[in-house]
Amino acid sequence: MRLFSDVQIFVEKTLGDQVWLTIQVTELPKVSKYAFTGTTKSEDEDLRPQLDIIKNVTPFADYTKTHIYNTVREYYAEKGFLNAEIDVYGKPDTSFRNSVIVYIDVVKNAKVKIATIDIHGNTEMSDRDVLKNMKETRVRTQIKRDNGAPVSVNYSLHATPRGWLAWDVVIEGVSYVKNYRTDFGTEIDQKGLDAVIQRLETQNASGKPDGAVTGGTRAP
Repeated sequence: MRLFSDVQIFVEKTLGDQVWLTIQVTELPKVSKYAFTGTTKSEDEDLRPQLDIIKNVTPFADYTKTHIYNTVREYYAEKGFLNAEIDVYGKPDTSFRNSVIVYIDVVKNAKVKIATIDIHGNTEMSDRDVLKNMKETRVRTQIKRDNGAPVSVNYSLHATPRGWLAWDVVIEGVSYVKNYRTDFGTEIDQKGLDAVIQRLETQNASGKPDGAVTGGTRAP
């Protein structure tokens, strides 16, 4: 972790094989606290552990801003907000010496949804018949990070009477369905699927994130 914005070394004097040096450094400001705008309470709680910012320890440097930006952008990209706008900036915190308050402004914009699936090269049947006979399909996409590195995002779709619905998202080989199956598997085994669905519906209606503390105990 880089702690200084400027390091200068001066030779004060030399005597034989000895040298006297003066090292002058400019310390980077520390992050005293940080705040989100444009996020929900549950998104805020999801993001904070991922940012890995230690108050009054983490320096506010270009690499810190880049880490915050990339972490927040990837978080929303995974949720389908591929056009989210993220702005990270700091303002001096006059309560502490050489400290800044970091502000993270988020404009999520609309989710990116699959509008149509175009079929090319079919000659034996109509596009409509092809889609009707495709029980499931996968749409492969790639998004690029700010550094140009590609990230694979694949959507698994299922044909229903209401049209095509996404039932899984796989990001860099990690399946959301498998992750949630692991998370909820034990609870489903203990209480049954209907009970878990009821809990999640009640929880969503109350606006509390999964795992929220209620009545002195942590919800499973």
